[in-house]
Amino acid sequence: MRRRRAIICNDDPRAMNALMQFFQTRGYETLIFREPTICPVYADLEDCPGPHSCGDIVILSYNTPVINGVDLLTAQQKRRCRLSARNKAVVAASLPAEGRAALAELGAAFLQYPLNYDELEKWVADCETRINLDRPVAVKRREGREASYYERLSFYLADDSIERVSVVNKSSCGVCFRTSQRLTANQTITLREDSRGITEDGVVRWVKTDEKGTFLVGLSLCV
Repeated sequence: MRRRRAIICNDDPRAMNALMQFFQTRGYETLIFREPTICPVYADLEDCPGPHSCGDIVILSYNTPVINGVDLLTAQQKRRCRLSARNKAVVAASLPAEGRAALAELGAAFLQYPLNYDELEKWVADCETRINLDRPVAVKRREGREASYYERLSFYLADDSIERVSVVNKSSCGVCFRTSQRLTANQTITLREDSRGITEDGVVRWVKTDEKGTFLVGLSLCV
């Protein structure tokens, strides 16, 4: 039997760490992201491929780069996300009245930050009544993935100029970053970690275009 899985997407390190510690203390497998790149609805606005949900509980920041957390939950509902909206929440210091109304219509929760742990505990306990650990989850990761808030990377373009990018999340075998440059799958690029000056070759595994015209790139470093 697998562990319960929580997916947390938040660009505030303090909120991210508080939620991560809460779920890890409860024995959850916890996947953390600075933005919800794990979701096929995000950026591409594609239908959820199914047949299983990515996790058992999903908590999103209201302020995400492409669309806000409430709009993403609404889009997930329309595009056949396999996870019940009752097991999803948006966390923010404040939320407009229309945002609260939209969450209520979906059946999702609003978690105000700073967190009220009694309310969080009560909501999670209710979510757990709907979790079936005999049902597999859709995303299987071979290595841990951690959110990155301040790390910058550079890579060399064909004309030997340098593009500087912000890392969204990373693992021991790769990074996800956002760039204004159009890259293609299977393209090899030379990457430099600005903080330490380390260079290595990586292979682009996937590219997604968002509504702002920038690109999310998954780069494998285990080549």
